[in-house]
Amino acid sequence: MNNIIKKLLITTLAFTFVLSFSSFAGTSNNKLSKKEQAQQDMVTGPGVKLEIKEETNKEEVRQVEINKKDLKLKSLGIFKTTAYCQAETKTETLTASGVLPTLNHTVATDWKVIPKGSKIMISGSDIIYYVEDCGVKGKVVDLFLDSKYSCKQYGVQKREIFLIE
Repeated sequence: MNNIIKKLLITTLAFTFVLSFSSFAGTSNNKLSKKEQAQQDMVTGPGVKLEIKEETNKEEVRQVEINKKDLKLKSLGIFKTTAYCQAETKTETLTASGVLPTLNHTVATDWKVIPKGSKIMISGSDIIYYVEDCGVKGKVVDLFLDSKYSCKQYGVQKREIFLIE
């Protein structure tokens, strides 16, 4: 099941990226500037680095849409979304649930609103996030990102949050 979800997410992200940034498709330079990476992050989710393929397999795309329909999503409403990162220290800090935070995986919530261990999706993104940290109050989802720059670029957004049942 996890492999199917991973393939679903990767294929969907690649498809979204190719449609949204078709001007990048002809370039051979795979390195993006910080500004270009920030623009890409707004579409694909923070820190996602994709290789662009010239052709998209239509069967794969169709399969993604079928698999997305298999997910049982429950809207929790509109939340304020923010971003946080590890402090620039030599030691990594564990989340409140005792694991290292992971890019495109870890979010912090008020566990009274969205409990620890919940799986959520944020509108505009196909990434499945796991509630592994706390420290915010109320209807706030705090995404773990890899740098202060990415956090600043993400800013504060209002997004619909979906619980994966």
